[in-house]
Amino acid sequence: MINQFDNQTFRHYKSTRVPTCKHLFLAGLFLLCSIQLSAQCECTDCTVNLPTSGFASSTISISGASNSTLGSNGQQLCQICIDMNHDAVQELDVTLIAPDGSSVELILDTGLAINDDITFEICWVSCDQTANPDSGFPAVFDSDAGWQPNTTYTGTYYPAAGCLEDLTGDVNGDWDLEFFDNVGGDGGSLFDWYLVFADDSGAGCANSGSCGSGPTCEAEGGELNAPAILACEGDSELAIDEDPSFPNGNEAPASLYDYEFIIYDAITGVIIDINATTDLTAYAPGEYVICGLSFFTTDGFLIPGPDGSLEIGDIQDDIDDGLYCADISDECISVTIEEPVEAPDFQGPLNVCAGELVVYE
Repeated sequence: MINQFDNQTFRHYKSTRVPTCKHLFLAGLFLLCSIQLSAQCECTDCTVNLPTSGFASSTISISGASNSTLGSNGQQLCQICIDMNHDAVQELDVTLIAPDGSSVELILDTGLAINDDITFEICWVSCDQTANPDSGFPAVFDSDAGWQPNTTYTGTYYPAAGCLEDLTGDVNGDWDLEFFDNVGGDGGSLFDWYLVFADDSGAGCANSGSCGSGPTCEAEGGELNAPAILACEGDSELAIDEDPSFPNGNEAPASLYDYEFIIYDAITGVIIDINATTDLTAYAPGEYVICGLSFFTTDGFLIPGPDGSLEIGDIQDDIDDGLYCADISDECISVTIEEPVEAPDFQGPLNVCAGELVVYE
């Protein structure tokens, strides 16, 4: 019993061996704070039941991020990773929503499936990185890409629509992962999901990492050295077949890079076509320029297509900003197409005699 000890012994015993309520409270508070801090950026309400039809969601709440503005000071969302099982991924729309309401579509509904029992332990990466999809599957996630039943997939992908870079606003706040099953009958479970930012200072995310840019961009447009072409509309000379030259021997590896041609209006700069061929026989009279475009094959879907306003300078700006790995040729081909000249129509006598003065119009 304690009354068997003198006061000094009791004071020593109390200070060294008996944790007080205050000590327990502080220790518990520290432990709770540590758990909450380490849970930042990762699901805390999982497992989430994904019903056979309708809506389900999970929320990650982030606070304390010091570099907090997406798209500023190098801050961006690098990855969102999930661990889920589902019987009919083709029936899902999956959307990631940032605290400010901006969103990106990770999975889009493409049809029907039955009892597939597929496990996805995958990540979606920002479009300035190199995706590493599972063998035989496209880099842009396609729910109708032929996922096999009773199989686990572990690759990295680009979102089905848009890029993680499209997300804006503050890192701090509620991040929502929303699921909508468009057809009844098959469901699944979300076991876990987490976010990876370029800079998680202050947030203490459980899964940290940096946004890598992937391999060094080796795109090389080379040179198109053909002389300027002047031809009439529809002339066979406009079926141009000019291969790029690489005087520095720096042609990009054909196994990783594609090569196409940009055809644009020389007066307005507006791009008319981006194509693997340069047949201008169907083009109307005008002045055109043909430039080569080398690009990393996986980045091809990032390159915008002609829309009536896209200019050659827009492509170059995107390349300079690192939105995709590509390079425009140093030399381009100028092409002038003129209207065909019709044979003159002469009016006058068909038969004349020597020395006779006749008039033709």
